[in-house]
Amino acid sequence: MKDPAASKPSRSRTRADRSRANSTGSNGHGHGEKQLSQRAEAISLWVSKSDSGERRRGKPRAAVALANRRTAELRTANAALRARLRAHQQASQAREALIESERNLNDSFDHAPLALFWVGPNGRIERANSAALELLGRTAKQSRGQPMARFFATPEAGQDALARLARKETLRNFRAALRGKDRRIRHVLIDANGLWEGGDLKCSRWFVRDITQRVQLEREILAISEREQQRLGQDLHDDLCQRLSAIEFLSQTLAGHLGPISRQDAARAREIAAMTRQAMNQTRALARGLSPVRLEAGGLVVALRELAARTRRVFRVRCQFHSEPVRVRRTEMAVHLYRITQEAVSNAIKHGRARRIDISLNRRGGDIQLVVRDNGLGLPAKLRPSKGMGLRVMRHRAGVIGGILAVQRLPQGGTGVVCTVKRELVLQEGRHGHEA
Repeated sequence: MKDPAASKPSRSRTRADRSRANSTGSNGHGHGEKQLSQRAEAISLWVSKSDSGERRRGKPRAAVALANRRTAELRTANAALRARLRAHQQASQAREALIESERNLNDSFDHAPLALFWVGPNGRIERANSAALELLGRTAKQSRGQPMARFFATPEAGQDALARLARKETLRNFRAALRGKDRRIRHVLIDANGLWEGGDLKCSRWFVRDITQRVQLEREILAISEREQQRLGQDLHDDLCQRLSAIEFLSQTLAGHLGPISRQDAARAREIAAMTRQAMNQTRALARGLSPVRLEAGGLVVALRELAARTRRVFRVRCQFHSEPVRVRRTEMAVHLYRITQEAVSNAIKHGRARRIDISLNRRGGDIQLVVRDNGLGLPAKLRPSKGMGLRVMRHRAGVIGGILAVQRLPQGGTGVVCTVKRELVLQEGRHGHEA
């Protein structure tokens, strides 16, 4: 039988092993699991040896049971520590992936080709990417915290967009004009929606496309079309109408000469003169339709009054025109307003089957407002794409001159078309009284 003192070096070595394990375990998580495992195995080996020694010495079994329980506790703690280390590693990996994802998102936001804005619930810019700053002609410091509506050529349009977003509406192809630091107008299309949490608007996200070049091209195309129509109208008025007038005069002269000779031939000559007069009137009406503004000394007001009279005469409907003394000096604006009215009247008769149409041209606080109302069937709940061409053309014409077009069903029935051109976009030079 061994000397009981022989077990002491074993216990001393075990304590030394535990001391070394504790000192090396603090070097990092990478070696922690291995060291703890080695520590647990060393303790288990020591307990086994102690158990054998205790039995040989006849020690009480209670000490052995206590050592076994402590060994089990250490093994449980070791397993729990391993689980915590794995969870820590997974959390660290997830955190790194999140940081990388945020870095990629920020890079995509800053270098996106579209102008991107984050606008707070108070309507002020919280963030803008490089394309947005270039659009505004400002730096991030100059734009951050500024009201978004401030950069609109017509602040009312910006306030309208913010109000619609606050009502949980989504803006799609919202046409507007922004004014840069150099005071130049940039035409844009805006898509925007709100980010809501618990019924509160956290921010709105704006995706803005610069369509200035497209608008300029559209204006040039429309200007070419209008010039060709005006040229044709001018030719009809100055050339064909003059020739028809000469034929009418010759026919009346011939009727006078034929009167004493043949009453029948004289009647036919007068009939030719009457038919020529009708053809001349129709040609003049056609010329006014092709070139409605320039052929009239009174400009847009006279052209719209003539449109109402022609509508009454041709379609047999009640069409009235009311106007304040408004004169639109810009030919482009006058032509587009006339074409919008012409399309609205045509839609009211063709699709709405209206029997009464009211046209008005007035000023509202410096703005020009054109209104066309009818008592027809009104707009359908949902328009088919093929049936909405006229509305799209009207909206396009309003956008070209910087106006805002609203088309809605009237409470009493029928349709209302309102085109408003803000005073900021009305030509100022040579302005006198009510001229625009």
